[in-house]
Amino acid sequence: MFAMIINTNKNEHENSSFQAIVYFVFFILFLNQTSSYSQNKSQKKELTTYEINSLKLIREIEHFGRRELKLKLHHHFYTQWQIVEQQNTYLYVSRADSIFLPPNTDAFQFFGTDTLAAKLAADSIINAGLDAMIYRTSGNSAVRLTHQLLNYPQEAIIFIVLHEMSHVHSNQKKLKIPYSSEESFGDFLGNIAGEIFVRKYHPE
Repeated sequence: MFAMIINTNKNEHENSSFQAIVYFVFFILFLNQTSSYSQNKSQKKELTTYEINSLKLIREIEHFGRRELKLKLHHHFYTQWQIVEQQNTYLYVSRADSIFLPPNTDAFQFFGTDTLAAKLAADSIINAGLDAMIYRTSGNSAVRLTHQLLNYPQEAIIFIVLHEMSHVHSNQKKLKIPYSSEESFGDFLGNIAGEIFVRKYHPE
């Protein structure tokens, strides 16, 4: 009788362990499926031929950046889709007599999708005797894919991807450089490295 009780407890323990493993496996599968859905649910429509070609172009630029420019990029560089398709709005401020950041002023103000708030802030800045520029873009350092980005002209995609590549590299290397220097580096990559990329990968 004692032996039967021991075996019964052992079987119950094995069954409970097996059930725990099964539940754990199903939980992992659920998380993977949910993650995949969250990354791709913004891609609600089939890609057009132009968008497919733009994706191929981005992969070429990524290869160029990693292998030839030796930039440090994370593994999800323009591989995930932005969940909400939107253009982000930025407000830049400068002195009126020169392109120079006024004292005690942030390099830029981020307004997300609130273009009206950006316009109101720009009006206030202009009334104070400064210059203001509102900039809207589908490209930013989050480097996520959107249909808007994929439908930009190819030369614009080359510039944007290389420019944002500079921000990713700086973040990955944890470089402590002024924002203006990082932006200049991004523009340098977008323009100069962009020309080199086109001559090498698309000489036609």
